[in-house]
Amino acid sequence: MNQLNGKIVIIRGNHDPSGLGEEGGFMERGGIKFELRHDPKNRSDSGAWLIHGDKHNNSLRQFPFISQKNRTVNVCAEVVRYRPLDVDVLVRLISEGRDFATLPQLEEAARIHDGAQVYSRPGQGGYGSRIHQTPRFQPRSIVRRRGTAVVDTPDGVLVVAGKRGIFLLPGGGARRHESRMDAAIRELREETGLITKRCKFLFSYDDPEDGRKIRNLHKVFLVEATGRPRRRSHESRYIGYWRPGSNLRLSISTRLLIERYLAWKAHLQA
Repeated sequence: MNQLNGKIVIIRGNHDPSGLGEEGGFMERGGIKFELRHDPKNRSDSGAWLIHGDKHNNSLRQFPFISQKNRTVNVCAEVVRYRPLDVDVLVRLISEGRDFATLPQLEEAARIHDGAQVYSRPGQGGYGSRIHQTPRFQPRSIVRRRGTAVVDTPDGVLVVAGKRGIFLLPGGGARRHESRMDAAIRELREETGLITKRCKFLFSYDDPEDGRKIRNLHKVFLVEATGRPRRRSHESRYIGYWRPGSNLRLSISTRLLIERYLAWKAHLQA
């Protein structure tokens, strides 16, 4: 614990020694007041949203990741897939006004637990999740090496959309013997007509495991390009520019990729 960076506040769990951390606490972010408790039965009558642990993923119906009715957030390790949860992301998901069985960024299409399938409803921007009884889904049969281009302009980050109107970063699957950098450059040209001048590797990103047939293994590149973007294919029926506050409908992976790029950019400017 002494080696961790930042200000650490421990909410004591039922297996922690007495004297370690706090029984509970409160915080506020994005206009939402949160109460922090390990066991949800110990919440106060403050009316705040409760962030709790203790229940693991043993009952996602009673203790889902986000319950609008009960105003609770289950942050047990299994539910958030053993990864930190950014509070600003949590506030954004709560503002959607929907329930989530598990963290949608990591469970965006399908996940089975005790006979329950969590999936994202088509046409809802990728965030709407609900639970249904279903047999186990089959694992994906296609894993695609994808080159993805970030073109940052004064108008925002360039994104493209097909007929469904869900915007993605330009890019696509690499051909046989083609690098993912070359794939990103080629797809950018095919989708928008832009010609790459410079291309810098940013980071790798693998789509979350889910029930879709194709899983993308991204390599993401910052591209400086010349020309004016134009619609060139069915994959780029719409061309847009995303910036904070934009109402463009992004896929979940695209939103996460852009957020990670903006964090990298802010770090450079700090």
